[in-house]
Amino acid sequence: MLSPPSPERSSCGHLRPDSVDFQPRRDDVQVGKHLTISLMDPNVAEDEHLQRGTWTMVYDEGFEVEINNLNFFAFSNFSFELAQGGSTKHNISHCDQTMVGWYHNTDRTEFGCYYGSKVMTQEPPAEQAAAVRPVHLGKKPKTLLYQTKLSHHHQRKVIDKLSAKIGNESLGWKAKTMEKWNGLSMLQVNSYAGIKRSRRSTAMLRQHAAKLKTLSGRVKRRSFLQQTSVLQLSKPLPGSWDWTNVSGRNFVEPVMDQSECGSCYVAAAVRLWAAKDGLVGLKELQGKRYRADNHRYVGSWYGEHGDKVEEIKAELYHNGPLILGLEPTEDFMWYSEGIYRSPSSSDLMHSTSSFEWERVDHAVLLVGYGEENGRKYWKLQNSWGEDWGERGFFRMVMGENDSGIESIPEAADVVQDEQDGRQVQSFFQQLQAPTKRASTDELQLTERIEHLLQSKLKVKA
Repeated sequence: MLSPPSPERSSCGHLRPDSVDFQPRRDDVQVGKHLTISLMDPNVAEDEHLQRGTWTMVYDEGFEVEINNLNFFAFSNFSFELAQGGSTKHNISHCDQTMVGWYHNTDRTEFGCYYGSKVMTQEPPAEQAAAVRPVHLGKKPKTLLYQTKLSHHHQRKVIDKLSAKIGNESLGWKAKTMEKWNGLSMLQVNSYAGIKRSRRSTAMLRQHAAKLKTLSGRVKRRSFLQQTSVLQLSKPLPGSWDWTNVSGRNFVEPVMDQSECGSCYVAAAVRLWAAKDGLVGLKELQGKRYRADNHRYVGSWYGEHGDKVEEIKAELYHNGPLILGLEPTEDFMWYSEGIYRSPSSSDLMHSTSSFEWERVDHAVLLVGYGEENGRKYWKLQNSWGEDWGERGFFRMVMGENDSGIESIPEAADVVQDEQDGRQVQSFFQQLQAPTKRASTDELQLTERIEHLLQSKLKVKA
């Protein structure tokens, strides 16, 4: 169900910032056109006129379809419902539907909203609706450690035990206490690293992976999730590279501190653009405007297996910094210096599974690679402030996919904006006129984000 196209980009009813409790209703979409598309194995999309395109999953949260010069993206549908008794909410998954999503044409001159529903299938019984991990409202975690506010004394005990573990296993890195963790519970500290997902059994992972199987196949395209690398790997790459020091010049934005805001991906993505001279200009700024284009996975498609090290290195060297995802353990929170490798007690030490889906919840910016004492490493910029790690950076062992670091490398190109920033201006106009369902707190946060972005771009100009 597609809304009529518009020359202006829209939020399609999503709040800014979005809210799990106030998702746009599908009934609010003004339907101007119906479109039926078949999604076939491995990655082929076909419309009723037998015109073909491509489709792919986007991690475990949504999917993208590209067909007939149109690009569609939407998250899988869910509802956040209060259970009987009134103390617990559940995410109820509706896998046969999408939420309200977005579409645009290839030339980025027409934009619209849409939602999709699976057709010609038997509806699952209501009792089979997937009730994911319940969220307990107003209750403290049961584990005492996660309730306890950290102090320097408590951190010191943690560091002593962790340092012994690092030494016993010859992991090659050091840990230290973090002043900023004092006064926070471990739940708050873990919020720096994204959403903590519940563990899944091997059988569940295999079942989930089968649903997400999107092997590269008959249709090739320029896509975020199925971009076949066009880099020439025949020429040898340098033994080391660092975008923070290229003949004495630093191409990377300064380290930021995201605090408890789950904004790691935004921080990494903005720095990827900035490192490629690609901050987007506002109306009052002069000169050329830039935008991100050809966003893609490095490799071939989501869930591709095999050694991606050389492709990641080539993308980094030829095209600039890129984004890597990882699932950090609690040990990682106290990283100080050295080449990080997860302790053996961690179930995330090495990602040796062959599943298409791999759990990662934290995004960082890859800026370099090198070798120290015979151990190869990636150099990455985190978003936890300069007092964490090696002045805000860290090094992680290369070639082992530790914590999933090599599982979903994401890159994009920065190109001159052919619309001269018009869609950015439209975005900020929408920020100034938010939807009526937004709360006062959300409006104040939106205004603050707009102010910070404008200040940041003026400084860069």
